[in-house]
Amino acid sequence: MSSSRWQLHQSVLLILGGTLGALLLTACLLHGLSRRGAERRYQEGRALAAASMVACQAGPLLLRRIDDPLHDWTRQMQSRPGIHLVAVHDQQGQIRSIKAASAGLARQAVWSESVMAAPYPPATWHLADGQGLHVCGATVPIFVDAAQPPVGHLTMAFDVGETTHAASSAWWGVYLPLAVVAVFLWWLGLRLTCKRVVDPFRELGAHIRRGGQDLPVDRDDPVGELARAFSKLHEQIDHWRGKSQKVRLNLEKKLESQNKDHLKDLGKAMRDAEVDSLTGLGNRRVVDTRLERIVAEHLRRKADLAVVMLDVDHFKDFNDRLGHTAGDELLAFVGELLGRCIRQEDLAIRYGGDEFMLILPGTSANEAARMVQRLTALFGQIVKTLPRVKPAPSLSAGVVGLQTAGATSADDLIVSADESLYQAKAAGKGQVVVAEPAPAPEDDTPAETTASSPSPTDPEEAPEPSPTRSQ
Repeated sequence: MSSSRWQLHQSVLLILGGTLGALLLTACLLHGLSRRGAERRYQEGRALAAASMVACQAGPLLLRRIDDPLHDWTRQMQSRPGIHLVAVHDQQGQIRSIKAASAGLARQAVWSESVMAAPYPPATWHLADGQGLHVCGATVPIFVDAAQPPVGHLTMAFDVGETTHAASSAWWGVYLPLAVVAVFLWWLGLRLTCKRVVDPFRELGAHIRRGGQDLPVDRDDPVGELARAFSKLHEQIDHWRGKSQKVRLNLEKKLESQNKDHLKDLGKAMRDAEVDSLTGLGNRRVVDTRLERIVAEHLRRKADLAVVMLDVDHFKDFNDRLGHTAGDELLAFVGELLGRCIRQEDLAIRYGGDEFMLILPGTSANEAARMVQRLTALFGQIVKTLPRVKPAPSLSAGVVGLQTAGATSADDLIVSADESLYQAKAAGKGQVVVAEPAPAPEDDTPAETTASSPSPTDPEEAPEPSPTRSQ
């Protein structure tokens, strides 16, 4: 642990030292550049001042018709130490006299577009003739009278001395090696830091992105500490993930159980909504929701279907004499009797008040009539055990068949069954009447009406009665 920390500190110190050294060297370089610029400006100012001082001497010589005195003055000025070029131009820019230390210097200083861009305004420049000669030059106007325009201009080049060369030597000999050393130290520290800090952390990040597998927990350095911390964090995450999974499963099971209970309650509520509370039979809602679908299915399959409407005769008199409780018990007994006499696929319904309905799939009208006759006979035998009530209750029924009635909807069947029931009650009650068959398309003769005889009341002919409820 201590060695890794020392290595990390070394890397940081190297980076800081290299950065500080680079900053110091940058400051030194900027200072050197500033000094060099100041030296150049000093040399240019000195050359401009010297050329301006001697320009007044060339003015009278330039106005003479002969150039020999001007040539002698030019030669005399160029022979002085530190002066490498003297050139005199007239007002039209023509060279009247020139003396240079070398032809290359004269070509660059006199005919150079950069030097002679503006002939009269004072200008300074630096040139090298390609033979190791560095000069600082100045071009100034020549005045004879201050109130008159210049009569020409003077170009002079002076030696720059050893100062600039010394500054260049310091630049290349001292500043540049130090800068290289500083940059190398900075790069070395950065490389060590990347190797000992950045790369391990990058590797740690890769392990974490892979789900925390194979973390370097055995390392004895800060990276190892972080790896162990991440390992514990992943363990806690897995732990809480497992708990959340259990909670989710328990919640799903609970919701599923509640949904099942709700579905059961809903189914029970729907069944209760279709059950008559007094008789336990289906109520009017069953007729409204199922009969139309049953009729459509039988019409599609061309199967027969019987609908029976039953009514308790003399129920009002029975209810008035013995009370509503006795009337309710009688209706409950009728519902129990109907429920025991039908098949599983049949429907027994309390249609309203003392009126009942039977829906018998796959049954013809005649078969339904025979079954209802046995039912009414059984009801008549059981009624004999009740207290003597005059007139005694009985059952009247109207039967209609889907195939014989020619019905096309549930309403047609109900209307036809009601009409047959009214005929049964008008015939003396306790009767079973089958609806007349619909007339055939090719025959105009009316169908024969089939009405059954009164239900048998002889105990020997009637089926065995089921247990009665006490009145």
